[in-house]
Amino acid sequence: MRKFRRETLSHLFDWHKSTLSVANWVSRVKILRKNEVPSTGMFTYLYEVKHVEIFKKPWTRLYLPTEIYGNYYGDAILRSRVGREYLIRGGGMYWHSQTGDVPMRDDEALFLERWEDLTDEYVYELKTFLRKPVVPN
Repeated sequence: MRKFRRETLSHLFDWHKSTLSVANWVSRVKILRKNEVPSTGMFTYLYEVKHVEIFKKPWTRLYLPTEIYGNYYGDAILRSRVGREYLIRGGGMYWHSQTGDVPMRDDEALFLERWEDLTDEYVYELKTFLRKPVVPN
């Protein structure tokens, strides 16, 4: 199991802060099912997930979606596997290098990192930045 080195951790969390702050929700999820779907842009996988720990969600929502469309960009999505846990963010805005800010639906998510790859320090920074976790669905 690989853990990020402290220098990488600091840089990684600084990069994640910008995407976490514009997300509607942030959660640690376990993938229960993964299916490829016809591409309608940047989302090519449909996942059934279980929310293990919710760090951020709109106060107007009782539950977060358990079926989400995942982004195919980035390393975490390419190696996403059923049975593994990931830190993901959903809804809000997504910055695209060619089009700028793009709105995301609440059932669209970006996979940030495999949960097992995150250090305790990263998780502490995450919880501190987003405040305390919310009870999962």
